[in-house]
Amino acid sequence: MRKIQKMGNSLSLPELIDLDELQAIQDSIAKTVGISSVISSPDGEPLTRFSYPTGFCSLIQSTEEGKRRCLLSFKEMNEKAPALKKSTIMYCFAHCAHFVAPIIINGEHTGAMFAGQFIPQRFSEEQLTEIRRIAEEINIDPELLVKEATRMRVVEEEKVRNYSSLLFQIVGVIARLGAQSAELNRTKNKLQKAHDELEMRVEERTAELAKTTEYLRREKERAEEYLNTVIRDKNSRTVGVLFSGEDITERKQAEDEVKESRVFLAAVIENIPDPIYIKDRKFRFAEVNKAFLHRHKVAKEEIIGKTRFRETDAEIFKTGRKLDIPEQHYRDAEGNQHWTYIKKVPLTDESGEITHVLTISRDITERKQAEEALRKSEGLFRAIFETAQDSIFIKDRTLNYIQVNPVMEKLFGQPASKLIELTDDDLFGEEAGAHISEVDSRVLGGEIIKEEHTKPVKGIPHTFHVIKVPMCDSSGEIIGLCGIARDITERKRAEEQIKASLREKEVLLREIHHRVKNNMQVIISLLNLQSKHVKDKHDLEIFKDSQNRIKSMALIHDKLYQSKDLASIDFAEYIENLASHLFNTYSVSSSAIKLVADIKDVPLDINTAIPCGLIINELISNSLKYAFPDGQEGEIRIKLYASKDDTSTLIVSDTGIGLPEDLDFRNTESLGLQVVVALVEQLKGTIELDRSEGTAFKIVFKKSK
Repeated sequence: MRKIQKMGNSLSLPELIDLDELQAIQDSIAKTVGISSVISSPDGEPLTRFSYPTGFCSLIQSTEEGKRRCLLSFKEMNEKAPALKKSTIMYCFAHCAHFVAPIIINGEHTGAMFAGQFIPQRFSEEQLTEIRRIAEEINIDPELLVKEATRMRVVEEEKVRNYSSLLFQIVGVIARLGAQSAELNRTKNKLQKAHDELEMRVEERTAELAKTTEYLRREKERAEEYLNTVIRDKNSRTVGVLFSGEDITERKQAEDEVKESRVFLAAVIENIPDPIYIKDRKFRFAEVNKAFLHRHKVAKEEIIGKTRFRETDAEIFKTGRKLDIPEQHYRDAEGNQHWTYIKKVPLTDESGEITHVLTISRDITERKQAEEALRKSEGLFRAIFETAQDSIFIKDRTLNYIQVNPVMEKLFGQPASKLIELTDDDLFGEEAGAHISEVDSRVLGGEIIKEEHTKPVKGIPHTFHVIKVPMCDSSGEIIGLCGIARDITERKRAEEQIKASLREKEVLLREIHHRVKNNMQVIISLLNLQSKHVKDKHDLEIFKDSQNRIKSMALIHDKLYQSKDLASIDFAEYIENLASHLFNTYSVSSSAIKLVADIKDVPLDINTAIPCGLIINELISNSLKYAFPDGQEGEIRIKLYASKDDTSTLIVSDTGIGLPEDLDFRNTESLGLQVVVALVEQLKGTIELDRSEGTAFKIVFKKSK
């Protein structure tokens, strides 16, 4: 609803200028120059619709919060508008540019015209970041709003000046129209005041005259008719007057009643919503009502006296009988087909002779259309009822079957005529019948019921998915229910078989993970035994690294063996166990070197978890071995989180001495870093090294599918 904003005792803009005309002007300008525009009241409320709004602004205004923020922006810009001497560019809360020109009528600020929804230059990255934040605040998909922002029209500086000048000229025209309208209103008010004073004086004089004629009215309650005759002698001299009189009160009353009746009847005919016309014996239109003129789009003087012959009118004059035509169709001036019900009656004079024919025509097009729609609806329902693959049935309020479809006949092996004589106890047994009756009673109470229920059909259990809805008459009263039952027995049986097969495979898969973990543990033990016979410190380090790598993989299989869904693992617990093992392996005290883990809920399958585990194993091992020489204290941090762009990020860092400046980790003889680079490639990810504070490796890879 458009609000009318008063400015003191002055008229508002909608009271001065027709808003539809303003809308037309605004639409024309917007179409010509290709920019959106709107006119608002001083409080920022739009008085017209936005002409050609951009997708960016339309999307913002698609939510209640977005509308509120836009209204606040327009209000703030409106408050600044009266001080403007020329059209000025202002920006709304979403960084969208608008020309603003105040509409000043007779010194009063009555509104402002905004034109724009453009940008003078492409949005910067900082502005796009701000737009994403705004989108989240007003409950819009940030990426969708950014996409619309990149489509915003960029207007060159020269065009900005041209548009601004044009807008100020348009506002000037609107202001002059408003001023002229205000002057006309003032003149109208003066005339109205003069008219009111004259009318009051007439009423006072009329009241005075009424008092003086009261006596005369009382005398005229009876009416007499007099015949006066002058009596003369033979010399023509008047010798007297003969008065004769007759009381005609009743006749005058009857005449007045007939006159009143005719006036009343004419008023009734004139205001009946159905077209009425009266023809004389020459088939000329003698009278028509407003509804007739409206339907045929003619003036009264164009139709009265015109001749239009109809066989049905001639039949009325001939027989004197009424005539009903239940249905007659015609096409209007636009070519639309209409259906009418027509009634014709003869009109007679005092002698009983037919002088006119009165015709009433009632438009029954909506009724005919409703009947046709009902016929089609019934045909569609019958087609669905007869051809559906599910059982369909209808019950009355006493829960007796009144209709069943062929699928239900086939299910019970009986024709519909037999089924409607049976109860649910007869069809499904007493126990199932009691449950069905309880559910049906709830449906008759207005509920819509959806359920899966197993019940015997001819002694064999069947599972049905059933939907039941109440059926109502035209007044909304519930008169029964309709149900659709789908036999899902075979589907349920197949589902149970699949569940059993999955449980069996789950047991086998758990056993596989368990055995893989055990086999890896055997390999670790063998390497451990072999390392006891190795004297060379470098070779011993290689054995230890191999054991750690195998241990990281064995832990993955152990976690999957213990996991509920066998598809992903608790990675936070896995890292805690792996780090504890590595600290023990390298004899590092957790009080000297602290492990800080920040692992978000990122589900990882085995194909992602094993490479990630190996990467973490290599990087923690490197940190423990080289980052903290001579007992130096510090921290090792592990962070894993998912991003909105369908990627996951793993950061492993330490606060140690860092890698040598000349070391290229992608081309090094270190087997550990070679393994890390190879595993990142396996994950189809990227790896970056940050040397600013110790060593930090950032690895980004696609999420598991």
